[in-house]
Amino acid sequence: VWLADDYVRSVHGTVAMRTMLLGHAFRGAAANVRRDAIVIHPFEGQGWETLLINECAARSIMCVSYLHTIVKPWDVRALTAVSSANVEHLVVHGTHDESEIRRTGSAVHVAEALRYQHLARAVTRTTDPDAPVLFVGGADCEESMRLFDAIVAANENLPSPMTLWVKWHPQCAVPADARANVVVVNDSLDTMFPRVRGVILAATAAPLDSYLAGVPTCSVVAPGTFSTNPLTPDDTYFIAENAAAAIEWMASRSSDSTSAARTPSSAPDVGQWFVIDPDLPRWRELIERLASQRSDAR
Repeated sequence: VWLADDYVRSVHGTVAMRTMLLGHAFRGAAANVRRDAIVIHPFEGQGWETLLINECAARSIMCVSYLHTIVKPWDVRALTAVSSANVEHLVVHGTHDESEIRRTGSAVHVAEALRYQHLARAVTRTTDPDAPVLFVGGADCEESMRLFDAIVAANENLPSPMTLWVKWHPQCAVPADARANVVVVNDSLDTMFPRVRGVILAATAAPLDSYLAGVPTCSVVAPGTFSTNPLTPDDTYFIAENAAAAIEWMASRSSDSTSAARTPSSAPDVGQWFVIDPDLPRWRELIERLASQRSDAR
């Protein structure tokens, strides 16, 4: 019953058509790739990734899949894809994900986290007591919109409502209606962190970007649901059971707790999660090593 709608859409609807179009596109693209080339692509368990991996395998083209984001608790999609897809080379970006992926029995390489290199830069937080709160929507557009509606309502109940910035997931439509104290933003997350007092995340949004940058971060996870978050609550990370609790926690954050400059002694341990180095020495060594193995295909 739970999967009925997804099944109908995948067999008869836009999902099936998208798969056909992607398969055709990948076959055409792979036909123009030299056999001694290396194809590198992001990986998180999406169906299109398996199409690409299989097409490269059929043409004896080396394919390198790199983990786009973290492996979260209950991340069935990613772990199943690793186990079932013919992933020849899987690149992970830190000790957390290496331990998760190795449980599947897959061989892995460890290289720098391409998506999280901005964490190498120190972040000086705003001291403005009226700084906005950033809401980050997840890939589940409908659920993110329901949560944001509740966040807006809870914020309006405050004696002095906070300004809310909202950044929607790229695959979600931006609502056309204007709301009081709400601003839609499109800047990258790392450029907004120095300007906000805190971040509220939809349940499916990745929490590490803001948390590891030293920004007070709140995830909203309803009681009785599976948490897809690997973080443990602490002074700067809070798990709220509803929108009202999230707004209450964010409003209670003092300006002192949100304005300190990030320092090695106060910031969370980025190294626990990711390998960070803007010069990408591990990536360079890996590509050079794999390229030397392809010399026989010329």
